[in-house]
Amino acid sequence: MISILYESGCRIGEILNMRIRNVEFDANGAVLIVNGKTGQRRVRLIHSVPRLVTWLEHHPERDPKAFLWVCVGSKNNRQPAHASMHRIMLKKASGGLRCARVIDSPYLPESEAYFQITEKGVEDATPKSRRED
Repeated sequence: MISILYESGCRIGEILNMRIRNVEFDANGAVLIVNGKTGQRRVRLIHSVPRLVTWLEHHPERDPKAFLWVCVGSKNNRQPAHASMHRIMLKKASGGLRCARVIDSPYLPESEAYFQITEKGVEDATPKSRRED
């Protein structure tokens, strides 16, 4: 979800209120149909498409009317996600890396994900302190 928020520039509420039917794939990537404060608009995704495809392949619902972002787990399973559900802190790390840290979530353990922003888009990365050289 973080890479989609970054690439699309959408507000969190616009992303969380999306339905599966609001995602259209084509030869160039994907188009999100978002409806928010400024009205409905179409947003092109390119670099985040593989992550979005993986999520949709593992999505617990197959109904196009289902929310795109839902909880997965024993508590609140298949309920729509909302902004206060997960708190993620984004920060700059060393060497041009950035870190997304889950700091408060009833469903996910506290964890970190490192990524890098390049000409190709958002890419996974590993800090030097965690690499096995």
